Amino acid sequence: MENQKRGPFAQQQADLTNAFENLRESTQQKINLIMDNHISDDTPMKNFRPELDKQIETLHLMVSSYFGDCDRRKQRIEAVISEQVDVSGFKEIGAALCS
Repeated sequence: MENQKRGPFAQQQADLTNAFENLRESTQQKINLIMDNHISDDTPMKNFRPELDKQIETLHLMVSSYFGDCDRRKQRIEAVISEQVDVSGFKEIGAALCS
């Protein structure tokens, strides 16, 4: 409910923040395992890669969706402005400035 009060993209922003934080934590956990030697020599680091790749792909899709939604909202706002705002006064001002 709080996110709805703050704006149309508040929930997406919160989700993105959480996804970035989850990726950071997951990466740090794997680094800690490697540094603390809690993985055996027969557990190559490449085993961690698929999980990280999946998190990064999910994050990329979330970012793309967020900016796509922002762009669609911007286009709707521009359409409303172009339909409902009388720009004739601006044209006259522009013509006066150019003369």
